[in-house]
Amino acid sequence: MLPLLVLEPDSNPRHAFVEDILKTEGLFFFQRASLRALPSDAAQQAAMIVALNGPYSTQAAELLDRYVKAGGRLVTFTACPTLLGRFGLTAGPTVEHAWVVMGQDGGFDAMGREDLLCPGHTAWRLAGAGAELLKLRSNLNEHLGSAIRESKAGRGRVIAFGYDPVSTVIALRHGLGDFDAKPETRHLQGPRHIHAIIGMAALYSQRVPICDVHMDLVREALLRYFPAGSPVPRFWHFPRAASSVYFIKSDGCGEKGLDREIELAESFSAPVTFYRNLPSAYSKKQLRDYHERGHGIGIELNLNPITYGKSLAELRNADDRLRARIREFTDDFDKAFGLPAASVCIHSCQWTGGRMVRLLQEHGWSLADHFCGHDPRKNRHDYGLYAISSTLPMRYYDPEAGVMDFYLQPAQGDESQSVGWVAPEEKSARRLGFSLPEYTAVLQRAILENNRDYHGVHIGNWHPLYLSPGIRRTPLARFYNRDAFIAIMRFLGEQDILRWQLEAWTRFTLARRAVEIRAMRRRPGRTDMELHSPRDVAGLTLLLHRFDERGEALLNGRPLPVRSKRLERRRQYFVTLDLSAGQTATLTLTSPAKRNERQHGKELS
Repeated sequence: MLPLLVLEPDSNPRHAFVEDILKTEGLFFFQRASLRALPSDAAQQAAMIVALNGPYSTQAAELLDRYVKAGGRLVTFTACPTLLGRFGLTAGPTVEHAWVVMGQDGGFDAMGREDLLCPGHTAWRLAGAGAELLKLRSNLNEHLGSAIRESKAGRGRVIAFGYDPVSTVIALRHGLGDFDAKPETRHLQGPRHIHAIIGMAALYSQRVPICDVHMDLVREALLRYFPAGSPVPRFWHFPRAASSVYFIKSDGCGEKGLDREIELAESFSAPVTFYRNLPSAYSKKQLRDYHERGHGIGIELNLNPITYGKSLAELRNADDRLRARIREFTDDFDKAFGLPAASVCIHSCQWTGGRMVRLLQEHGWSLADHFCGHDPRKNRHDYGLYAISSTLPMRYYDPEAGVMDFYLQPAQGDESQSVGWVAPEEKSARRLGFSLPEYTAVLQRAILENNRDYHGVHIGNWHPLYLSPGIRRTPLARFYNRDAFIAIMRFLGEQDILRWQLEAWTRFTLARRAVEIRAMRRRPGRTDMELHSPRDVAGLTLLLHRFDERGEALLNGRPLPVRSKRLERRRQYFVTLDLSAGQTATLTLTSPAKRNERQHGKELS
C-alpha cells in the first residue's frame, strides 16, 4: 500500500511545492500523482490521501467518497465544492488575509504562541459537518469559519483545511509583491527580497517563524490521522538529533579582523563560515589553512557594481555582465583552492528572483547564504528576527518557473543594520537601532526560543571588520562587537547548541533531501523500509512516531541503538545512521505494544 498519496487536480506549478513541505518536515513516505492520470484503483491502495487545492470532477469526488467510506483517511487542502459537498462541507469565498487561531486546544503538537497568517486569498470560509478543531479569524477577530474540520464518513475520516497550506507557505517565504522598491520602501538598502514581503510582514509580529509552525501543523495533522498499527519514521531536520543549529556567517565587507574572529571562535569550538571578496586581504595559504582546520570558505559574490540601486527593468539585459562577474569570482576561487565553492553569498543580496537563481544554477550552486534575510527596517522599538517567517531552507518558488532546484536560506541578525549605539548615554532621536548589549540580549532570546521551540537554523552575521580594535577609531565604532560575540559564544556553549559551518550544512541539506524510501512495508507492530542515498550523508536522524521503549531498530539486520530526547517540547525516540553514496539499506522498526492495533497500510513501491 501507499502510505501517503498526494493528488494534484490540475497543472498548477504550486502543487510541486508540497514535496518541499513534506520533506522539510521529514515525511518522505509519499507519492505525488496527477488526478488525471490516476489509475482507477490507485486511491484504494493508499493509507492516506491528501487532495491539493484545485478542481475535482464529479467522478473524482465519487472515487474519493468511496475511498473514505471504505475506511480511508482523506486530508483536503481544497475549496472545491464538488469534493467538499460529498462530505457535507461548504467553502465560501476566499478572504484577503486570515489567521489560524492557535490558542485553542485542537490536539495538535504545534507551537501556538501566535496565530498563523494565511496571506493573499489563501483561505476560505469552511463550514459544515463534523467538529471544528481550529478556527479562522479576520484581522478584526471576526470568525471566518474553520481552519481545520474533522468528520466521519462511513468507516473513514475527512480532515478538511479551510486554507491552502501550500500557497500559504509559498507566500510567507516569497512574498506577495515584486522585487522592485515602492515609494514607501525606496530607502531600504538591504536584501531586495524584502520588497516582495513589505506589507505582508507587517501583518504578523516577526517574532515567531510562523511559516515553520504552519508546516508543523500540516505534519501533525498527517501523523495524527495516519493509520495506526506500526511505527512511522520521520527524518529529522538536523544531524544527530540536534535541536537546532547555529552558524557564524562572516563576509568580506572591509576584509579585516578574520584572524581575530577565528581565534575567538576556535576558543569556543565553533567553526566560522567566511565568504571571500575580491580583492581579498587574505592570502590563499591563510584561507586554505582555515579551511583545513574545519572552517567554511566560500565566495562572497559582489554584484553591486551591476545591480546596486537598479530596478529590475534596468537589469533586463544584464545577464551577460552578471555571468562575467560570477565567472571572475569562481575562476579566482578555483585558482586559490583548487576546488569548487560549495557555498556562496551574494553581497548585500541586491538582486533575488528566478533570473538570479538561474545564473547561480549555471555554476552548480544549489543554496546561497543569505539569499534573503532580516528586514533592515527593524529597530529597538519594532524588532523581530523572522521577517521572512522561516528558519529552514526550502527550494525557491518562481511564479514563472515554478519550483526551482535552489534552496532559499533565510538569515537572522546583522549588527551592521541592527546596532545603533554603544551605550545608553549615546541614544539620540536619529539612532533607532539597538545598543550592542540590547542586540546581544535579543539574539540570546531568539537563539534559546529557536532551540527550544522552533527547531530551526540561526545564521548570525558577524562582520570580522567589527572585531578589529582599529574600528573604534572610525565612525563605525558603535559596531565594535568583541564583547557581544564572546557573550553569544558562551551562551551557545551553555545551551549545548550545535555550532556548524554553512559549507557542511549545504552538503547535508542536499544529501538529506536526496534520500529515497524506495519500499515500505507496514505490518502490525513492524515497519520495514528500503533507504537509498545517492549522496554520502552522515548523522541522518529518524524520529520514530508510534514507537515505545520495548521496540527495536535494525539496519541491514543488525541492531541500531534507539535513543530518546526532548524535541518539539516532548520526549521522542530516534535512531541515527550514516549512508554512503549509492547505498541501499534496509531499516526495520518494531514496536510490540502496537501489534494489536488495527493495520491499514502494507507496502510502498
